[in-house]
Amino acid sequence: ADSRMVVQALQESGHEVAMITGDAALTALHVARETGIIRNSDTESGSTKRPVLLLEPSPVDGESSKSGARWIRATGSDEERHESVLDFASAPNMRELSKTNDLMATMAGLEAADVQSDGEVWHDVDCVRVFARMSPQGKAQVIRSMQKFQGLNVLMCGDGGNDVGALKQANVGLALLSGYGDANTDMDDEQTSHETSDSAIVTADGAAMSAEDKLNARAA
Repeated sequence: ADSRMVVQALQESGHEVAMITGDAALTALHVARETGIIRNSDTESGSTKRPVLLLEPSPVDGESSKSGARWIRATGSDEERHESVLDFASAPNMRELSKTNDLMATMAGLEAADVQSDGEVWHDVDCVRVFARMSPQGKAQVIRSMQKFQGLNVLMCGDGGNDVGALKQANVGLALLSGYGDANTDMDDEQTSHETSDSAIVTADGAAMSAEDKLNARAA
């Protein structure tokens, strides 16, 4: 619930929000829908669902050792998905596609499109809402491309060791640590014992002050 609220606040304030993860594409799509990263993908307001297209490598045929990339519907039956296949080279560019579709991409799809387009695919990665099956290096490359080709300022949130490169590449890198309040501070044992014995205190006006608030007040 908190994630959806934060994503909505960012979107309403003019920020574009995308997900970049090592998870499988369908897992990432589910989370993106739950959090509102992919908008207009539900019918709460009575709006029609926008198609979701996934960039993936094309199957390798017997005549070639290399595959290109293709756009395919991210969900639906196998028949429905394969009826809508678009070859990356002949499809409209990503910026045009994003006007009527929500775009997803895998690392393998981006690499195949990179070869097929002589690197042009990286110029429009800001149009992609969900990046799945991404390597640590791929995450950093996506952010670097947004900065280099679109001049964007990028804020990255990450909670794993495989996010370190992307966090460092971003203009603002926000590492999400486990624990809360005093759990991630360096205090001596006596002070820690005293401070954590009451996780919240009440101020003179009756408002609750959390452990995080106390840390901020101490810093001030």
